[in-house]
Amino acid sequence: MAEEARLNPFTPDRPAPPPMFAGRRAEVRQIREALTATLAGRARHILIVGERWIGKSSTAVYAKNMADMAEFAFDDPDISVHASFVSLGKCQTINEVCVAILDSLKECQNTVRHKIFDILSSISGLQIGMLGVTVDRKAEGDFLVPTFPSVFQKVLDQTKSAYDAVMIILDETEQVSRLAGISSFLKTFLEELQAAGYGNFILLMTATPEGVHSFTCDHPSFPRLFRYVDLESLSQEDSRDLLEKALAEGIPRVTVSDTAAELMFGFSEGLPGLLQELGFWAFEVNTDGEIKRDDVVRGIVGLRHIGIKGALDTLYDKHFRKTLHEDLLSERYREILYALASSETEVVSRSYLRSQLPQWEVRGMDRYLSILRDRGIVEFAPVGKRGEYRFTSRMLSLWVDLDQMRKEREAKEGQ
Repeated sequence: MAEEARLNPFTPDRPAPPPMFAGRRAEVRQIREALTATLAGRARHILIVGERWIGKSSTAVYAKNMADMAEFAFDDPDISVHASFVSLGKCQTINEVCVAILDSLKECQNTVRHKIFDILSSISGLQIGMLGVTVDRKAEGDFLVPTFPSVFQKVLDQTKSAYDAVMIILDETEQVSRLAGISSFLKTFLEELQAAGYGNFILLMTATPEGVHSFTCDHPSFPRLFRYVDLESLSQEDSRDLLEKALAEGIPRVTVSDTAAELMFGFSEGLPGLLQELGFWAFEVNTDGEIKRDDVVRGIVGLRHIGIKGALDTLYDKHFRKTLHEDLLSERYREILYALASSETEVVSRSYLRSQLPQWEVRGMDRYLSILRDRGIVEFAPVGKRGEYRFTSRMLSLWVDLDQMRKEREAKEGQ
């Protein structure tokens, strides 16, 4: 008898598709209100802000879906919105940002796309072909940046016959946030559009808090360009909703027990990206149609004898291998990392660590903490204040929690 086909529904490395989107009711309302204002000709630009793994890209994808389905979202069959999703992760110059935005418009209706490409084909330095808009290899410098606002206005003029509004979504902005002049460019771009009366264009961006800081350092007025949508961790109820929505799309159909859902929420602290990772591996190890507590644990530690790596090692490979070198995972370092992660507060005092590690000499502990700071694992909190520490990212803290759980399980099984 042929083995039953399996389809794991969790998407730990990609934005959650709209049917699996959970929670974020207040945030979705903010985006909807911004789109409503833009459809009325009063453009309201949006900045989705949150730490890594909090679901910025998933929220942006949901916003695009709302725009794409505007006639249903706003219960008006005559409304049509074009929305383009632009990932800026590979952009190394502002010129490349401009090209990426223009290239995304190849998704417009054929008649509109042809008119847009006719405009762009006259710009020296651009190539228009089967793959869309690219830069001519002979082009030098940021040739497109000075004229981009006026070029984009001409492009928007061509969309009016088919669309009531245009939304451009800029995702993966961490690298471009550090480009010199990027905030000045965005400020000029949006202000010139406003001055020329293009109120039916909405720019939606995602950014980490560090990215927002970089944008603001580049130009102090950057925050005034946008309405902020701040993402927090999901509630336990919304985390359960995410799991159930995802499992409804899987093959075979699998349910999740209350205990397992609570455990995954506890380990993830409501971070959707980590919840997706835990769900993925729990689904992989499940054999009886219901994810239980033991499935979650086995999914975290893996089942190497049958080729299932598990969430802990997968997270290490994808996110922490460059930071947590093998020498930092020795038993000695683990004692400090576990002590840091055991605190109920983000900021951990030196005195707390000493209470958790009474067997350590003070100088030895300080020496190890200094190495962890040099390696980018922990930092002073606030920066520059000695004697208080925190992990450089919440994901590191959560990974350490998972690692400790595996160590405790191995020790118990070895008895």
